[in-house]
Amino acid sequence: MLVDRRFPVPDDEASRLDALKRYAILDTAPEPVFNDVVRIAQRVFSVPSSAVSFVDDDRQWLKARRGIDFAETRREDAFCAHTILSNAPMVVPDALVDPRFSENALVVHAPHIRFYAGAPLTTPGGFNIGTVCIIDSVPRADFCARERRQLAALATVAMAELDRRAPPGDQRGLLRHGVALHGSVSGYGIVQTLVEIANISTRGALIRGSLPPLQHQGGLILTIGNTVVVTTVAWCRNDTAGLAFQNPIDPILLARMNDRILGGDRRPVAAGERAPIAVPPPLA
Repeated sequence: MLVDRRFPVPDDEASRLDALKRYAILDTAPEPVFNDVVRIAQRVFSVPSSAVSFVDDDRQWLKARRGIDFAETRREDAFCAHTILSNAPMVVPDALVDPRFSENALVVHAPHIRFYAGAPLTTPGGFNIGTVCIIDSVPRADFCARERRQLAALATVAMAELDRRAPPGDQRGLLRHGVALHGSVSGYGIVQTLVEIANISTRGALIRGSLPPLQHQGGLILTIGNTVVVTTVAWCRNDTAGLAFQNPIDPILLARMNDRILGGDRRPVAAGERAPIAVPPPLA
């Protein structure tokens, strides 16, 4: 990590910024799928504010936001500028006692951030270009491992939507191929049900189909071929649900799938492989 006098900078900063620019997402109009992500985050975590943010060269820009009055901040004020330094969610239980943020303009002035949690938006190339984040004006010391996984699952949703729209010829356009991936879900009191795996990453998945009644934060077993994954229901609406994995699945298996798609292979997909995203319907 390189350290600027105002904010930390990842070692891969130049390549990271190139990756961000290729998505052509900065300064675009609001869109329902990203608005859905922040609405779900706000409800799941019972926070007043949430955002999908992208960390540009010298600013943080918010593609979607709830409970936040501004559309961008200086990068030096952005908590998310720290989140992108790692592939894991970053949690700040109380910004006033964290030396990185205790004198931050967004802490000492409106919106008076005390609690922050953010999960990075990681491209297939491994660059962290932004975050899905939640904030509160009161500290929170009990943000558990399950909630971190749920937040990471929402970041997977946002990132998969970016990948889905990637320009033709770009490696990220692999999600445009119509490769189907199927599996089943089961659990306590839930009969094994066949589902389509609409999108999958190492940290979570979107499933769709004629789903059985699912409880938010309830446990499920997701079976894909010979792979069995213990998951938590991050959210569920109508025929679509987001799952957060208890433990990350093997990224090598996902990479093999990506390589086959890019090569034009249309054989049935195997366990853990990635398929096109299913965008959840807008919330009422």
